[in-house]
Amino acid sequence: MKRRSELLRRKFKCQTIGDVARLPVGVLKAELGVWGEVIHRWANGIDLSDINPNSYHAPHKGFSHRTTLPRDFYERNEVAVVLLELLDEVCHRLRQAHQSGRRVGLGVIYEGITGGFYQARTLPRATNDPGELYPVLLALLDQHWDGSGVRAVSDEGADSSVTTETNAVCETTSATSFRNRRTQYPS
Repeated sequence: MKRRSELLRRKFKCQTIGDVARLPVGVLKAELGVWGEVIHRWANGIDLSDINPNSYHAPHKGFSHRTTLPRDFYERNEVAVVLLELLDEVCHRLRQAHQSGRRVGLGVIYEGITGGFYQARTLPRATNDPGELYPVLLALLDQHWDGSGVRAVSDEGADSSVTTETNAVCETTSATSFRNRRTQYPS
């Protein structure tokens, strides 16, 4: 390929891919043979390969959700409700993907977008149950929040330690039942 690029630079005065794209395909084929046609297609962004949407299925390495609040929140219980809503969404997506994870993280951005923190904790076993993750998030909030107004909150469930979930109990527990159990969660 280096020889071909040198030829394009020297003989055809091509400095950019756009210069190569403007060359007639016949000229490139005459000088470079079959590679001339290939280079012409590449330079013009033409790919004749078939698209196979099922060619690669890698599990997500993590799921997260973030929201910017309509105002600064100063009360712990207000932030805790937002955390639970975000966590319900993350856990729902984990369950839909038949995955669970051992890492949970909490991100908080303070008023005026002037600071904040991100902290995470690794759990002893993988889960996608908000009932297990919510107390961990609250503990992270209590440990690291300095009481400043909270403008944005994010949470993360799982990371590269994501495992495929095979426990049918997690699959049959609906998001509605988690919402109905909120009063049981520590606040």
